[in-house]
Amino acid sequence: MPPRVDSSSYQSPEGERPAVPAPIESERRTHDPYAAFRFEDFSLFTAGNLLSITGRLMLAVAVEWEVYARTHSATALGLVGLVIAVPVVTLSLPAGHLADRFSRKRIILVSQIFSLLTSLGLALVSFSRSGGAHIQLGGTQFIFSYADFSRCLCERGDVE
Repeated sequence: MPPRVDSSSYQSPEGERPAVPAPIESERRTHDPYAAFRFEDFSLFTAGNLLSITGRLMLAVAVEWEVYARTHSATALGLVGLVIAVPVVTLSLPAGHLADRFSRKRIILVSQIFSLLTSLGLALVSFSRSGGAHIQLGGTQFIFSYADFSRCLCERGDVE
């Protein structure tokens, strides 16, 4: 059993406590969610990124549609999904390394140019209805389109 504490030996620290200051209340500023769009460069970058993403998604639907129209195979559609996912996984680390070493603006420009060229190549192959060339071009397109270096750069928010 613990020893009893004499209540007369206990002294309250009430007089020694510092006074707690009242909380500081500042004026609440209203949040403007569109403030970043007042900068022309950011607006242009965002508009270009929106167009690029829209085109990329349209291309993905078109490639999947084309593959299914030619093969009528669910397995072929699954392989298209694999071709989309593999470059994202394999090129994430090298893309980050390149983004740290080289001009991010130039990386975005080069990746968009390659994406454009492979998209045009896919359109030509699809239009001519040639045999297996669409598979090689499709793989190349998805490497530059889905593993686009701009995705990791936009998340970092420091495009030069």
